[in-house]
Amino acid sequence: MLRRTYGPQPVTRAIALLGWVCLVLDAAFVVALIVIRDAGDDAAGRGVGRGWGLVLLPVLLIAAGLLYRGTKSGSQLGAISGTLIVALPFIFLAKGKLDQVRENSANRAQEAQHGQFGDARLKALAQAIDAGDTTGLQTLLASYKASVTAPDYTQRDASGETLLGFAVTRAMDYTGTDDKVSALRIVLQNGVPYAADAQELGLDWSFAALVDSRAKGAAIAAIALDAGADPNQQARYDKYPVILSYQVPLPQLQLLVQHGADVQARNELGESTLMNAIRFKRFPEALFFLEQGVDPDYATSDGRTARTELKRVEDEYAEAQLPMEPGHDAFVAALAAHRTSARH
Repeated sequence: MLRRTYGPQPVTRAIALLGWVCLVLDAAFVVALIVIRDAGDDAAGRGVGRGWGLVLLPVLLIAAGLLYRGTKSGSQLGAISGTLIVALPFIFLAKGKLDQVRENSANRAQEAQHGQFGDARLKALAQAIDAGDTTGLQTLLASYKASVTAPDYTQRDASGETLLGFAVTRAMDYTGTDDKVSALRIVLQNGVPYAADAQELGLDWSFAALVDSRAKGAAIAAIALDAGADPNQQARYDKYPVILSYQVPLPQLQLLVQHGADVQARNELGESTLMNAIRFKRFPEALFFLEQGVDPDYATSDGRTARTELKRVEDEYAEAQLPMEPGHDAFVAALAAHRTSARH
């Protein structure tokens, strides 16, 4: 005859033990939220912390009750229910860590695809670019240029970039040094043809340089425009020329105009480059467009001009009691001088 055993089974005890460990850690956290009132930078922050502690306290007590009942009665369901509740924070932490590991692994795998060309010559060029070896890069390009059969510079690596695209990626990268920018220039000056979609089919890589506020963004934009980038290209994801994008810094605007961009371009609202710059409170850019001959008295179909747009912005800032953006005074002075000269 089998003897009937009472009390929790080993599996139930193991689950309950895990639950109690999690409960102790959760309890320490909740108590800290409630008791340590100096948490946070201000009274509101401290109140939020304490509020969360008071919200979590009943949940913690329910979990503790389930764990106690599961441990006392040997109920596996009670032990599992209580353990799951108190283990949720740790489950989410583990999931976040696992997602991060997966993302890092995917990024490393994608990074490993860059520069992996079928042609060994292209791979050698990519390695020189990656190493910042501008002398070696120039030597290789010169030798390939002199050979009977030059590499196919339209070939794409495992990531979908051409050699030019690879050079662009390395130059634009936030860790990319000046030698990577030089490598991009060398590539375009030594037989590698300009291609707008070198990085990705359907996208013009020069746009990213045109809206890059770093000093090297302007340098790369100059390289692209000198090599044949379209100064009147459409702003990415928009329906107007890039010169109308509020993201383009002044140095790149100057480059665009030097390379033939239409300074008189209009956006879909009929606004001029000057009006558009004022609307976005970019007064140094507005001054540049004024100096380039954009008419401040040009009116849209609804009668708005650069002057009325300026008045709207000034009223908006005055109502909010905010100081005007940099360059405002210089622009206003130039605009007043323009009106005086127009009268004469």
